[in-house]
Amino acid sequence: MRPEVMTTIANCGTLDQALRVRLALDSAGIPSFIPDESSATLAPHHFFTPSGVRIQVPDDRAEEARRVLADLSEPT
Repeated sequence: MRPEVMTTIANCGTLDQALRVRLALDSAGIPSFIPDESSATLAPHHFFTPSGVRIQVPDDRAEEARRVLADLSEPT
């Protein structure tokens, strides 16, 4: 079995923001991963940078995930 290739689709300023994005992706049926979750919990000050806390999804679901995120950012 080959490891799944993951793509970073968003960079959040805080772990809380990243968790909200993950919830939105999960509700759309898109698996996601926050590779920085443990580090951001223990040392959040290290993530106050432009790269922030990363959200990753399987490579083949990246475009779909970006559409979900675009829908989240549009006013209702």
